[in-house]
Amino acid sequence: MSRAALWCLVGGLATGCGATPEPTGVASHDLLAALVGAWRVEGPVRSDCPVGLERHLPRGETIWTDRSGLLHIASATGETAPVLLEPVGEARLSRTTEVAVPGCTGRETLNLVVEQLDSTWASGLYTAVFSHDGGSSCAQLLAEAELPDRCDSAMDWQARRL
Repeated sequence: MSRAALWCLVGGLATGCGATPEPTGVASHDLLAALVGAWRVEGPVRSDCPVGLERHLPRGETIWTDRSGLLHIASATGETAPVLLEPVGEARLSRTTEVAVPGCTGRETLNLVVEQLDSTWASGLYTAVFSHDGGSSCAQLLAEAELPDRCDSAMDWQARRL
């Protein structure tokens, strides 16, 4: 497997490329409506991921918008890659992205749990998990890039509406 294929696999997940999720209609659109707006986001991140794969919500001033039933969270300064999530319950949004190369499928699963939300404040837990399907080429590709089989990032986030 070529080094270019490996970077496509890992880089594709880290930059959020892949299939865009479609809203399922199962989720609470009230949650999405309540989150739309400008928020100042802060919070610590815990991660066992190598540099470049660690994920967290954009920090500082952010804009949360509804994009056809999906929540788009972007840094007002553009310094951090935006996050796109689908509502999947009354207090959770999620997204799974897969990128495949022959013999290996990499997966990134993002979850945003909203534990507290009112007109001024919101808080919860954001997690990102990088994993793979155990395909025959995965171990070799990951070893060549000195990457783990799986890694997790978690951010205890708090946000104040701007």
